[in-house]
Amino acid sequence: MYSKDDVRINKRTGSHYERKSGHWSLVAAECEPEDIDGQVSEILSQLSSDLTIWNELSSKYSIDLFCGIFMEKSNEGMDISPKTLVELGNRGIMLALDIYDGSE
Repeated sequence: MYSKDDVRINKRTGSHYERKSGHWSLVAAECEPEDIDGQVSEILSQLSSDLTIWNELSSKYSIDLFCGIFMEKSNEGMDISPKTLVELGNRGIMLALDIYDGSE
């Protein structure tokens, strides 16, 4: 977690720079096989369900839920329920998927 304008020092070069934005994160338990609906629910259950608060937050900040998807084969699929998509959408949360091909 860090705040906008926090100073970061590059360990390799020693150079300093100010962060242009803040960041905080929550992590869901890993699931195998995947359970993205359960993981999203786990994260959202730790936060306010008041959509007025979410509307205020999403009008001021960029909010995303980053999910790393690790496939075992090159052609796999997964489903995200409409309920989960609505829960994210109602809160102004962008769903960001980073999909890793397991065929290598």
